[in-house]
Amino acid sequence: MSRKFRNLGPETFDFVETAPIPLLREILEYRGSDSEPEIAIDWPTTDNKDDWRAELLGRLDAFAADDLRPVEDRCRRIRFLAVGKGPTSLEHVAVDRRSHEEMEELYDQPDALCRSTWLFLRHPEDFEDAEAFHAARQYRDFGKMYDSFEATAGTAERIDAGKIDEEALASLLTARLELPSRVTIRSIDLPGTQTHPPSVMVIVRHGGPLSSVLNYKGNGVRTPIYFRPPNEATLIWTPAERAIEICGPAPKVRKVLGDGFAEVVLKADLSSKPLSWRRYDLSRFRESLLLPLPAWDDVDVSAARLIEVELRLGNWSRRLLLRVTIDDDIE
Repeated sequence: MSRKFRNLGPETFDFVETAPIPLLREILEYRGSDSEPEIAIDWPTTDNKDDWRAELLGRLDAFAADDLRPVEDRCRRIRFLAVGKGPTSLEHVAVDRRSHEEMEELYDQPDALCRSTWLFLRHPEDFEDAEAFHAARQYRDFGKMYDSFEATAGTAERIDAGKIDEEALASLLTARLELPSRVTIRSIDLPGTQTHPPSVMVIVRHGGPLSSVLNYKGNGVRTPIYFRPPNEATLIWTPAERAIEICGPAPKVRKVLGDGFAEVVLKADLSSKPLSWRRYDLSRFRESLLLPLPAWDDVDVSAARLIEVELRLGNWSRRLLLRVTIDDDIE
């Protein structure tokens, strides 16, 4: 009968069960910040690997669940980029950023979990970029925090990541979003796939609105902690389609980022030819496929129909497409 653990999370449990011991020790000793609870582990001394892991699981479970939460979050992030399309997302970012010698060290890792762990430990900024790229790949297929714009004006020359003036774009976005601290920008070239032409991805990270939480101290006194949550938006520019795709939680940031990219990178004059909004929030279609008639004062709309729906089945490679005529009831 397998042992049950009360405080140990499922991601940490699976990581301890499968990761090589040297990398496992590094992850458990890793601290993301000084405010993170310190896990002082008394390492097992047995030479049998199975007994060593079993004994370590028991010792970890002796800690409080709150103290183990940062470890659980780290293991979840690492394992997320070790399954499905995660390894290809991680590898693409690593190839773009790391040297030949570093890539050889990455490829020498025995499996996808070890490669994800290696990048997290050795190059955390690249790991975060791989997470953003992985999320953007899924948002391109479906995502409610997603906008797409068509840029019909501006430069026609090829734009790759190396040609983007990141300083100018960061300055413009910081000013227009009225942020107290400067945004950071990371750019990556995306190769063509079966479903998407070659593109450029721009990751924008910035501080969100000032927020606070009440923190309980050891003496029972509550004191507020003020902080700015780390927000992020990802833009993908596809020259062949003249399309700007943006995913992120804030609609204002998505719009400002699209306009700023068009002005700074594409050299577009938005005063004479603004961006055309091509895609909208699709979450309402989870309830119904019916379209209400818009109430416009200067236009009389007689009908509104949805004529095409595409569904993903189980994973992103399987899809079901339904297309009807405008006279059919798609529901």
